[in-house]
Amino acid sequence: DLCGPACYIKGSVADVQPFCGLRYNLKRIGDLSAVITPPYDVISTAEQLIYYRSSPYNVIRLEYGEERPDDSPQNNRYTRAALTLEHWLSQGMLTREQRPAFYLVEHRFTYQGSTRSRFSLLARVRLEALSGDGGVRPHEMTMRKPGEDRLRLLQSCRANFSPVMGLFHHRGEGVQSLFPDTMDRPALSAVDRNGVTYAMWVITGEKDTARVSDFFTNKTLYIADGHHRYETALAYRKEQLSQYPAHTGDEAFNFVMMTLTSAGDPNLIMLPTHRLVRGINPG
Repeated sequence: DLCGPACYIKGSVADVQPFCGLRYNLKRIGDLSAVITPPYDVISTAEQLIYYRSSPYNVIRLEYGEERPDDSPQNNRYTRAALTLEHWLSQGMLTREQRPAFYLVEHRFTYQGSTRSRFSLLARVRLEALSGDGGVRPHEMTMRKPGEDRLRLLQSCRANFSPVMGLFHHRGEGVQSLFPDTMDRPALSAVDRNGVTYAMWVITGEKDTARVSDFFTNKTLYIADGHHRYETALAYRKEQLSQYPAHTGDEAFNFVMMTLTSAGDPNLIMLPTHRLVRGINPG
């Protein structure tokens, strides 16, 4: 049991809400598969170039822009990402959701010869300090340099491009069970370079979004991936709070984008990380 009784300690639950996300305008973009990437921290320099070449609108230009020899404080990967985001919005390449929404995402992949399908929910989650008894809990320590990189990007663009992955305790089916009447044709679909398929449904109905928020009122979230992104969001919130003393607590900087997956989902597969140690004398 991943969460155990701690999931139900009063006061140690997450605040999960819908939000008005930005997404690609399919009428302008065409093939969504050409504009997606994996998380920035698994992209090699060679892969970065491949994504740059796949489309002038690939999200690599926002999430993990190239560094140049003539970079300066006024012109660098972070300032270029901000200008690119502004340009794509003005061009209509990106559109903003008109109503607050949850986004149901299917991740279809092959494991040991069989096709698996895992569902996650994309939402905004209220930020809180990471602790062992809070509504959002960590499982690892972080390093300084990646956090500084993500903070500079957030300061420049004022947007989350990659969600933090969170797990929650639920003995039933995956999060798709919350939407029995919406599993028709998805709003978006794409295939990545490894043949993994993604599909997304946009959940905007007031009853549906209220049901989801209610579902999470007794849930604790555990960060599975994205500790640097979460801590970056905390640092950014601290900066913004000092600049806006009249804040209400509901400003966007008080939240972070997360993708939430049931720890009980049978298609949530945990694999070991193998390390090979060389040069050991067998004697």
